Amino acid sequence: MQSLEAIPEPRGVEVPFTIGARSLTVTEYIRGLADHDDHHRAQIEVLRGRE
Repeated sequence: MQSLEAIPEPRGVEVPFTIGARSLTVTEYIRGLADHDDHHRAQIEVLRGRE
């Protein structure tokens, strides 16, 4: 049996992880953060337009 250090890490393969009930890859998670940030930016622009 190989030790964990001896097993090469796969490149270009995303392993899903779970947040709550959702299973995401790292790319999906980062994309979601960016979308969430864009959503808040749009909300701020709407509020600024009301001033």
